[in-house]
Amino acid sequence: MNFKDARDQVAVILGAMTQDNGCSFTLPPANINTSFSKKAYESKDPASYPKAFIMVDGGDIQQLPGNQGEQNISFLMMLMMREGLGTPDVQASIENAIVDFIRVFTANYSLNGSATWARITHFATDAGTLHPEGVVVFRLDVQLIS
Repeated sequence: MNFKDARDQVAVILGAMTQDNGCSFTLPPANINTSFSKKAYESKDPASYPKAFIMVDGGDIQQLPGNQGEQNISFLMMLMMREGLGTPDVQASIENAIVDFIRVFTANYSLNGSATWARITHFATDAGTLHPEGVVVFRLDVQLIS
């Protein structure tokens, strides 16, 4: 297992975040970017919302006994929503999304069995400064043993 496999599992989990699965919003898999894309970020096309980006923030690798390795990786997950596109109050929607992300990643702490553990350790919002868009960035720390 490597960080790309873990990132792909994060994308799978994000793609399952739908209102049918108990989330406050539906994140279409087509709107999930496994790296930062300026084109996707700047797109104002209504079909591009909500949109998410998954980026590697950093990590460390340690050699363990028995020729095993431990990888600790930090991902940044950015969610962007836009008011008026099924989102009457973007800041309330961002706050609901925070609850959804924490619930979903707490329940799926192994990233579908690909990680020893994964947990959201930090988040920050734009605090309304990007209105009519709203942004929240999560830090997801992941441990892999190989």
